[in-house]
Amino acid sequence: MKPASLLRWYPRAYWGGVVVTALAMTVAIGLWAIAATATATARHLTLTPRVRAAQLGLGAVIPAAVTAMVVTLALWWSATQASVTLLVLAGANLTAASVGAPVRIRRAVRRGRRLRS
Repeated sequence: MKPASLLRWYPRAYWGGVVVTALAMTVAIGLWAIAATATATARHLTLTPRVRAAQLGLGAVIPAAVTAMVVTLALWWSATQASVTLLVLAGANLTAASVGAPVRIRRAVRRGRRLRS
């Protein structure tokens, strides 16, 4: 591929990636906000144990998904901007999130199982 042809499609691909990432971030943050509201509201409602267990599971999964989305954006941004510092920081953030998320999800699953039994 010639450099001139790369210059023609690169800006479209770049801005397409920005738009898709921004939309995914908006959806993820919206789901996170809904989960936080649902958690606060669920404390005041009498829900079945099965629904309460699902709420606990979603409450643990959604923050992990939003964190993964933000880290993915940081990794993508550092790759397109050639920023080694940002790449290292995003990698460290991904490592920290990867260690903590399974523990929180397992804890939520255990609490949900206890509620159902």
